[in-house]
Amino acid sequence: ARVAPWKRRKKTRAAAPATATAATDTLPGDVVIEILVRVADAATLFRCAVACKPWLVLVADRAFLHRRWPDGPGQPSLVGFFAQQRRHTSQVVSADPLAGPRSPAFVPAPRSPLGPSRRSLGSFVSSAMASQDMDGAGMLDDAVPLTLREGLLLVRLAPCGGAPAVGTGQTVVQLAVCDLFTGTCDALPPLECNTSSSINNCAILTDADRSSHKRRRSPSPLPGRSSLLKVLAIVFDPDTSYYYLCTFSSTKSTWSEPTPCFSKTALRITDGSAAVCRGTAHWFACDGWESCRTLGVSTSTGRPSSTEVYIPQGRYDFGLYITPWLGAAMDDTLSLFHLHGGCRSLHVWTRHGRHNVNWSHSKEIELRPPEQKAICEDVQCLCADQGSGMLLVMDRLERVYIVDLQTGGVDEVTEQFQRLELQTVVPFEMDWQTFFFSRLEGHKGT
Repeated sequence: ARVAPWKRRKKTRAAAPATATAATDTLPGDVVIEILVRVADAATLFRCAVACKPWLVLVADRAFLHRRWPDGPGQPSLVGFFAQQRRHTSQVVSADPLAGPRSPAFVPAPRSPLGPSRRSLGSFVSSAMASQDMDGAGMLDDAVPLTLREGLLLVRLAPCGGAPAVGTGQTVVQLAVCDLFTGTCDALPPLECNTSSSINNCAILTDADRSSHKRRRSPSPLPGRSSLLKVLAIVFDPDTSYYYLCTFSSTKSTWSEPTPCFSKTALRITDGSAAVCRGTAHWFACDGWESCRTLGVSTSTGRPSSTEVYIPQGRYDFGLYITPWLGAAMDDTLSLFHLHGGCRSLHVWTRHGRHNVNWSHSKEIELRPPEQKAICEDVQCLCADQGSGMLLVMDRLERVYIVDLQTGGVDEVTEQFQRLELQTVVPFEMDWQTFFFSRLEGHKGT
């Protein structure tokens, strides 16, 4: 009774792990394995793995992971979105955990296994948050998410060092790749371009894209996994009204010379991430519906090419305000999506074959907007995740909705995306097998 309260709490905390370990020691290892392999939820299994050292050794074993995922990585699951935080002229004190750090925010998807709470990118990439400049700003402060693929998030870092030199007309764009599986962040070499240029279209190609017949390679069992092969950036120069392709190669660690694609006076590339299909990154470019093309960049050649998109308009009313967007299906077919009448229906066209210009109307999905909610006709697609069958759209009143392509349900999620730059949203698909390999393999011996 005379022991100080803080000493009693310390003893209790120190005894808890020993008690948990003793409880697991009473069961044979093969019995524990049979229990753990039946944990259906991947996030729960990961929490079990980090609960104690014996369980971590069992779960991190390659034989266990191959048994848990016998068919390979399988279909990734949508766990949430990343977006840039809005800058305010005055800091407002609030209970929001994101009010302090200004790195991009993670917004969980509905029923996400990562929980319902928003958090900063720093909770995934600790090494980048540890590096600060002389003013105490983190490396990812005010960073803009550009695209995310295979657990690799490409961001544009905030400019530093002031304005470009007077008379040069040049500026430096700094990009970085955050590996959400290993928790690392690597800055790419500076990309020089004109001061007025903009980068709104990017793509990540990995070594899995070397083989066009394989959608995804087997995950590397090594800690510090990095499958980055190329980073593609489409730079628009308003002075020349041309789009230019800049390519970063991980083998050369340099940016290529800008390659002209085509003039904006002829076609306009839709902002957003590329649809990667059969080793080629595709963007949609159009001038109304008079001329539509796909801009493709192959992993093997690295040169841009364009293919005409022919869709018989007939009875289809494409509308004037809703721009279609591209998506890559799980079977490596390229699809074109278009919302009709606000959020009342979604039409899907599919291209079969690499060089086929004809697109067939594959399906029409009737959507069910929320009851007593009038969605404006002018709806914009913020991002699409065809693997999980989810769309994130926004109307002109900045109300945000998630569209389920399987059920046709439409749910409003405006509150979850408050104080975020909606034009910077990118979806995060979790490949759980790769995540387990990357996070647990290197800790078995610690």
